[in-house]
Amino acid sequence: MSIKPIVLIKFTPDGTHLWTSIIDSPDTHEHPYFVMPTPQDGGYILAGMKQYNNNFPNGQFYVLKVDSLGQKQWDSIYGSNVRGKLFKSYHRHKMMAIL
Repeated sequence: MSIKPIVLIKFTPDGTHLWTSIIDSPDTHEHPYFVMPTPQDGGYILAGMKQYNNNFPNGQFYVLKVDSLGQKQWDSIYGSNVRGKLFKSYHRHKMMAIL
């Protein structure tokens, strides 16, 4: 089990719990900073940083796609040592689209 798994919880607008999903990757810390719905399939794209226990505190840019029930469909990692760069990009562009 990872040190910090991603926990996704979906509620209806009135607060009714629909589902909980735990995305787990061994020996990593995932830090999702952005969540964007994908209306065409009802799922979500999450973006943030993934850190490996043997390379802490440096990390890689991380993108995760989940389906409408929060189940992992795919994930990708990009670059290295993105910790400061990711925050700078967010503050400069606020909520930018992920394509």
